[in-house]
Amino acid sequence: MASNFPDTSVNNPETGVPWVDGDTWFDSSSDYTYIWYSPVWRTGEASGSDFVKVAGDNMIGDLTLGTDKITLEATSGAATFAGTVWSNGGTATNYAFLATGDINTAKGIGVFNAGGVNVAEINLDGAAEFAGDVTMGDGTTEAKFLVAGRTSPRLAMKGNVTGSSVAYYQDQATNDVKWQLDGDGSATFKGAVSSGAFTNGSATSPGAPGVFYNNSDTQSALYARNYGESKGFIIESKSGANNVALQVTNTSGTDMISLYGNGNSFFRGAASFASSINASSAISVNRGTDDDSAAFTVQNSTGVVSRLNCNGSSQFNARLTGGVSTLNDRAIVGANNTPAGGGGTITAFNYNGSGEVWNGFAVGVRTSVILADGTFSGKNVTFNLEADDDTKYTSTTNSEGVETRVYNGAVLDVKDRIQNVLTRMDAIEANEITDDATDSALLTLIASLTARLDERDTAIAALTARVSTLES
Repeated sequence: MASNFPDTSVNNPETGVPWVDGDTWFDSSSDYTYIWYSPVWRTGEASGSDFVKVAGDNMIGDLTLGTDKITLEATSGAATFAGTVWSNGGTATNYAFLATGDINTAKGIGVFNAGGVNVAEINLDGAAEFAGDVTMGDGTTEAKFLVAGRTSPRLAMKGNVTGSSVAYYQDQATNDVKWQLDGDGSATFKGAVSSGAFTNGSATSPGAPGVFYNNSDTQSALYARNYGESKGFIIESKSGANNVALQVTNTSGTDMISLYGNGNSFFRGAASFASSINASSAISVNRGTDDDSAAFTVQNSTGVVSRLNCNGSSQFNARLTGGVSTLNDRAIVGANNTPAGGGGTITAFNYNGSGEVWNGFAVGVRTSVILADGTFSGKNVTFNLEADDDTKYTSTTNSEGVETRVYNGAVLDVKDRIQNVLTRMDAIEANEITDDATDSALLTLIASLTARLDERDTAIAALTARVSTLES
């Protein structure tokens, strides 16, 4: 029976585009596949399911070459090669051999010995394990081992050794071991130990600590011993004034203590200091200036609340308490050499015009008050009448060499004088009342006498007139 070939002048019904060389057509009447090579049809496979197409095909079973030399497994995708596998496709952008997987933790390359033991492995997350030695270089040329780009430990060594060496460097010429890392965590270095680089971090973003020490035992994590006159431990910060030179953190990674390259320091907890060598105090701050810039400050969430300045002045935003109830000396002493008008030795401000600038107490009872408007209220006021006479003072000196002068001259007790004046004024006023009563009685008596005299004068005048009449 003749085959009824499709019309190649129209589109291929299977592809929807014009026929091209290599397109196939299966004739079910003859069980043959024909391949179009313009301008003719050529005979292909006797059956499309029995042969691999030249243009490509899909196999559902394994493929072997040379019986057992090469096996390509259709089910698992595995391939077995009896000989060496060569790949010469590596370029600057392409890999000669590439291993990929659906998950980053999958195994990439494995090496097994004759006993089936895995002796080498490279995983898709970049991890690698080797059961034997790893040699880099031949001892005469430079060899490099670089580890970068991981957030977990960069380099780790595991083993069952505790006291013996797990890593070391040995001079090839002299066999002298220059440094050694032991399984118990100790290390020995015959030369200087440098950590970090001068470019590590910046002034605004300090880098990570160059050397990290950790110890959970009772021994010191870092110990420096010095038998000579040189320094026992030096930290030199060259990567920025604000870079952390030394940092102490807790187990949660919180910064507890930081020493900076510019001399600043940070303590999250309390800091205790004992007497230092060649110093007059346990804590000394020297900024090399005599102005009112801060030498010591205390801050809270609102900002600076206390400060001690380089010129000796200070500022406290809250209550300042001096002395205790058992103190036998002055709690607060003020001294200056400012002339009149330059400010008092002790000056008090109250920005509430009617508020108090002074409160005096004796055993919890308020005894004196000075208001911001100048009003004073107290139990008494006394004046030293001979304050300018140096002979009226008794001087004493305490154990610290501070001299105290106590006045022992005459004093004016203002309260006593005022009370005395008031008593005398009361007496005078009482006498005035008595005198007024006496004066009133005398005036009455005089008025009575005057009236009686007037009567006698009238009688005398009448008698005189009668005598004159008789005489005439």
